[in-house]
Amino acid sequence: MIERTLILEGDLDEAQRARLAEIAGRCPVHRTLESEVKVTTNLAKPNDSVRWTPRL
Repeated sequence: MIERTLILEGDLDEAQRARLAEIAGRCPVHRTLESEVKVTTNLAKPNDSVRWTPRL
């Protein structure tokens, strides 16, 4: 379980605070964490020449 606490600074009314909380719930990272994520792991054979290449 992941728990988060939003700390909002400044002179914000309740409607603004609620809107910011709503926006935080729709960010891509939040949506990914809430979705069902499946991870598959494959092991390369000892002689496989698998190399990681960064994408720019």
